[in-house]
Amino acid sequence: MIHAYLLFLSAFAAVPIVLHMLKRGKPKPIIFPAMRFLLEKQTQSRRRMHLQNILLLLLRIALIVLACLALARIQIANPGIDLGQGASMDVAIVLDLSASMAAREGRTTPLEEAKRLGGDILARLSEDSRVALLAGGGTDLTAGEGHEGEAMWVPPSRAIQQLEAVETRPRDGTVVQGLRRGIAALSAKAEGAKARRKLLVVLSDSTRRAVSSEGGFPEKPDDVDALWMDVGFVRGTDFQAAGLMADPPVAAPDATLMLRGQVIARGDGAGGPKVQAQASLSLENDPEPGRGPDRKGIELAPDDPPVVLDFNRKVPPLPPGQKTGAWQYTLRIQPDDGAPGNNQRFVTLPVRREVLILTDNTADADFLLSAFEALKKHPAEVQAIARTEAWTEQALAGYRSVWLVEPREPPEALWKALRAWVDRGGGLVVVPGGQGTQVGAYQGTEATAVLPALPGELKILDKKARGRRWLHTDASHPVARDLAALGKAGQVDFAQPEYEPLAYRYWTLGKVTDGGSVVAGLAPSAPGEREEPVLVEKNLGQGKVLLLATGLDGRLFDDLRSWNNYWTDSSFGLVLTDRLTDHLAGADAAAAGANFDLGRDIEMDVGAGPWRLPLKLRGPGAAREGIELALPEGKTVVEGLQVREPGHYQIRDAGGAQVRQFSANVPADEFDRAKADAAMLEAFTGANRVRAVGPGEAVEAVLSDSWRGTLELMPPLLALVVLLLALEGWYANRLQKRGDASVGRAA
Repeated sequence: MIHAYLLFLSAFAAVPIVLHMLKRGKPKPIIFPAMRFLLEKQTQSRRRMHLQNILLLLLRIALIVLACLALARIQIANPGIDLGQGASMDVAIVLDLSASMAAREGRTTPLEEAKRLGGDILARLSEDSRVALLAGGGTDLTAGEGHEGEAMWVPPSRAIQQLEAVETRPRDGTVVQGLRRGIAALSAKAEGAKARRKLLVVLSDSTRRAVSSEGGFPEKPDDVDALWMDVGFVRGTDFQAAGLMADPPVAAPDATLMLRGQVIARGDGAGGPKVQAQASLSLENDPEPGRGPDRKGIELAPDDPPVVLDFNRKVPPLPPGQKTGAWQYTLRIQPDDGAPGNNQRFVTLPVRREVLILTDNTADADFLLSAFEALKKHPAEVQAIARTEAWTEQALAGYRSVWLVEPREPPEALWKALRAWVDRGGGLVVVPGGQGTQVGAYQGTEATAVLPALPGELKILDKKARGRRWLHTDASHPVARDLAALGKAGQVDFAQPEYEPLAYRYWTLGKVTDGGSVVAGLAPSAPGEREEPVLVEKNLGQGKVLLLATGLDGRLFDDLRSWNNYWTDSSFGLVLTDRLTDHLAGADAAAAGANFDLGRDIEMDVGAGPWRLPLKLRGPGAAREGIELALPEGKTVVEGLQVREPGHYQIRDAGGAQVRQFSANVPADEFDRAKADAAMLEAFTGANRVRAVGPGEAVEAVLSDSWRGTLELMPPLLALVVLLLALEGWYANRLQKRGDASVGRAA
């Protein structure tokens, strides 16, 4: 009600009553012979006139009351959605940008229809309206007024421009976060802003993934109208390359490689006939171009279990002189079924010898090499220390970690080379040799600079002794923490007392050098013994050095016992090797740094070179000359790298040399078209506010059964006042004539 104060005028409705009471007619005495007849007529006339006067009184009262109501400008709240031309509103539009919105049906996609509908809605608003355009994940799609953390408001014309440039954003999340931000923006009271209608519009294909959220939908205020426009009109069967992985994820040249792809079918027609397709695996820039892709046929119906495809290949050798590199593989599904974003899957395989094992006799490393081959995480190779070219500065630069396994007399030049390599970021594990080891070779100047502690005496337990048990001395160290966590979770056998790791031979270690720490020790096996350190670590420059006081070669000595039972009684030797290498080289570091999901920022370690700046990114969506990357001075990590399209990418230096390669994929669950429960959506929006929209359908048709605009009562009330005035005049005039005629007949 706009002018409520004018309602006091309705008190004047009492005026006709007062006038009626004051001007009631009094019978006049009439002298006439036929008195009986006249008296009867007078009584009938008086009753009729009394009733007619009461009707006229009520009519005049109604005129005054209706006039007052009209002047007060009463408005009735609109239960529908006000999208009349020129409406002045606050509108928050939440746009689903998940990958399934890009699936094509005919000539259009759900995203294109959502942008068209959003543009039609915005074009109806007056320019003084405010619009907040939000992605489903809650990020702003417009730049305009707004405080930190709040949705930004822009006029409709600017929002239309921004809407036209919107593209899908894989991993943008569900639309629930966008709903929360939209409601918060509409509920905020801006200082000086005038009160007006509030509308929340959701444009989504309404999949289960799009609306899933642990916290559920936010509560919608009563003063906010909501409209959910479901543009999920895509039908039919969709073949999807749901995964592609390399086993192992990092490989050495000429190694055997298995590439495992996964294909699924989604869409309508569950339980119907199977649909045929073909999967092909190809190697980008294959050094053997005549080979061509590997192909396999597929038959699937929607909701069938996924089909797993295994392709066995041999890793091609790297170009001459190149110690590290990568190969990029692509899995394609044909024919293209209209969702090109999910018909391909990409994987980058880092290729290098990641671990170098240096030993006097290569046979001493057989157990260790077998462990690396079983783990399939860190490609390793064995070199004899006598081959000095294996540990030159240039040779060591290609490895992440080096294991120096049981050398009896390591030369001073080797310690010097290892010291320089560790200082630049390498990871070194030292395992001293057995009987016959020259302790002095571990106590020279270069060796002392490298080792966290110096070997002293080789201890051999009596063959009747049980052995000294492994203890986690520093429980906070990553290696000790991981081993303890595996044991606590019951995932390893060596957590059981009968399989606990025991050492039978070990080197006593001297004082730990400055900056070093004891990671693990050996528990006393007899009274009076003290705990002996078995694993010691220290940082050296940018790298780390680990010293293990017991051997890992698995050989049996004269007492028919090995250095320990780490290989024979449990999986401890395998797990220890894995955790030590992960600690030095990073768990799956190469694979994790080569394959990413779209929709996240990428950090890429490009290494220390040698390469020439500037670095440029090449790949899908990038210009032919590439996108120049910012690399802070003295840093080797490119931060905040974003790619918008799936595919293979390369980072090259100014001379065109390959620096890094990686692949990006759309997360597989983004293409799941299973629909959300409509009742759940209506519980949020209100009844009859979830509308399915087909391609090209206009907003008017979608909202044909909704009110358009707020209903103000002033115009109909004024029209009624005019009508009643005419009726009152006619009725009063008629009564006047009847009264005069009655008086004339009486005369």
